[in-house]
Amino acid sequence: RSSAGGVIPRTSRGPTTKTTSVSELILEALAAKRLEEAKETMEEQMTDRLTSRLHGVDVKASHGLAYRCARPIVESPDFDLLIIVSIFVNCISLALFRPTELPSSPWNRTLEVLELSLNGVFTLELLLRWAHVGVRQYFKDPWNQFDFALVLAGYSGFLPVGDGRTGAVGLRAL
Repeated sequence: RSSAGGVIPRTSRGPTTKTTSVSELILEALAAKRLEEAKETMEEQMTDRLTSRLHGVDVKASHGLAYRCARPIVESPDFDLLIIVSIFVNCISLALFRPTELPSSPWNRTLEVLELSLNGVFTLELLLRWAHVGVRQYFKDPWNQFDFALVLAGYSGFLPVGDGRTGAVGLRAL
C-alpha cells in the first residue's frame, strides 16, 4: 500500500485486467461519435470559408442589408405558398383569355392587367431570391434559369410588334 491514499499504483510489469461496465462503453461510444461529428462540422466550415475566400467573397461580409431583408421572406414557407398560388392564378388567367375578342375588350383588358400584376409578383420573387443567394448563385440552378426566362417571357407580351399592337402572344402562354 502507498501512504498517499491506500491505493497501489499499477505497473506495466504484468498484464492488467480492467473491467468496464456496459454504461461506460456506451458513454465512450457516444463521446467518440460526438467527437467525429464535431470534427466533420469543423471540416465543412473550414471548406466553406476556404471556398468563399478563393472566390473572393467573405461570407459574413456579403450579408448586407438586401440579404437581411430578403432572408426572412424567402425562407418563409408562406413565401413559397404565395408563389405557387400566383402561378396557379396565372395559369387560370391565361386559360380565360378570349382570343376571339379584341385585346381592348373589358374582359381581355382585365386579364392583361392581372397578368402584368402577377408578372410583377414573379419579378419581386426573382429580386428577393437574388438578394438572398446572390445573382451568380441564383443562375447556377437550372430551375432558376428557367424561371428567369419565364419572367422575361411574361413581359414580352407587352412589347409592341409589327403594327403597334402588343404582341408575342405565343410567348405569353409560357
